Amino acid sequence: MTIVYFHVLDVGQGMGNYVEITDNAGRLQHTVLADLGSTNYREEAGYQSVEKVYQSLVTMDQPTIDVLFLSHSDEDHHNLLAELFSYLDPYTGQPDKKTLHIARVIYGGQYGNYDKRGTNILDEVQRYTYGRALERVADGFSSFGETIEDVKPMVTLGDVDVYIILGNQAAPEKTSESVRLNTVSLVLLVTLRGDNGRLTAFVATGDATGHTIVECNPLLTLDVMQRFLSNVLVLTAPHHGARNTLFDLRGFTEETARDNAEEFYRIVHPRCIAASAEKSKYSHPAVEVLLMAWPHLEKTPLWWEPEIPQYHMVTSHIPYHMLGTATGNRWPAYDDYYSMFANANIYTTLYSFAQREPWTLSVFPMPAAPAEPMGWDPPTAVIWIFIASDTGAVTVQRWTNRQNLDVALREWLAVPPAPVVAPREPVRPLAVRVFP
Repeated sequence: MTIVYFHVLDVGQGMGNYVEITDNAGRLQHTVLADLGSTNYREEAGYQSVEKVYQSLVTMDQPTIDVLFLSHSDEDHHNLLAELFSYLDPYTGQPDKKTLHIARVIYGGQYGNYDKRGTNILDEVQRYTYGRALERVADGFSSFGETIEDVKPMVTLGDVDVYIILGNQAAPEKTSESVRLNTVSLVLLVTLRGDNGRLTAFVATGDATGHTIVECNPLLTLDVMQRFLSNVLVLTAPHHGARNTLFDLRGFTEETARDNAEEFYRIVHPRCIAASAEKSKYSHPAVEVLLMAWPHLEKTPLWWEPEIPQYHMVTSHIPYHMLGTATGNRWPAYDDYYSMFANANIYTTLYSFAQREPWTLSVFPMPAAPAEPMGWDPPTAVIWIFIASDTGAVTVQRWTNRQNLDVALREWLAVPPAPVVAPREPVRPLAVRVFP
């Protein structure tokens, strides 16, 4: 039996997706790392997640990352690699648990853009490849050709294939530099082949913008949807769930930009969505981005708090105009981050956040209604693990990353249970209620 563990790491403001592939005895056989970086809470959050990746790698006779994907050149997607490298020396060609072998590196963007303050992280990564050249994705590359027969994986690791939906897509002229750098992000599809031939899939979007998404949509034809996207366990929110880069597009009205994003969600039709972000001036994940995904998600929660069955917490930025109750009264009169009870399959690494007094909790989806604190102490930030086996079973786990860190490390090192949730059930209506 093959089991895939797709981790959405808590790195603060940044991104890291770590994939473990184990055999039926729970032995780690292969790993994939898609980005690892942070620019806010780098030490408090990012270093903890790096240590967890290290603890996983050293369970292998030869610590190996089979493929490292770097979606693009923004620091919050790669600057934690230096911390990982501080644990392990470069592979020398001989098995050694104190060394790390990165068997393959595939990156988006331009080599020169990875140069930060005179140091290029790609040069450091190269030291760990044992001489293998780094691979830059061709401009506008996709694993998905004109016909379904043309589709070939970029990487195959046993029963797991990795495809590039789109990479190095150029942004339109006269867009800002930040939008151009984000639009080239690699959009990845990871699939696990099941016993019955059915695939379970995971989609990692990096910092894809609306301009990236609009080029992805025509590539994901009906044939692709039926063969590869019929059972997507999780989609990572594009660009940390940022509103502006998804909806504010050059050459689009806001309505057509929203239609573009809505079409992408409809095509991918994920069971869950996950957003990696931290409270910051960027205001993501934006509640509007999460709300847009909600109609397409599985309505039966795959994880909930023991203290509040069927519910867990989601933290996102909510603008004032979207704060309201059933009576239409807005509370309070400011844009901010809010932590909400949710029984939707929406998962944020920033789990709970104490707002301005009083600490107001609300219910997701909108309109949110105020609720009193529950009298228990939820984690501040967490790692979400989306787990699938080749039997078709899936489950979701949560590991605490910030709060009681010694406990968090023990949780990471514990042997994860096998998936227990049956494959996708028929969608049922969402029942929303206020706690307590």
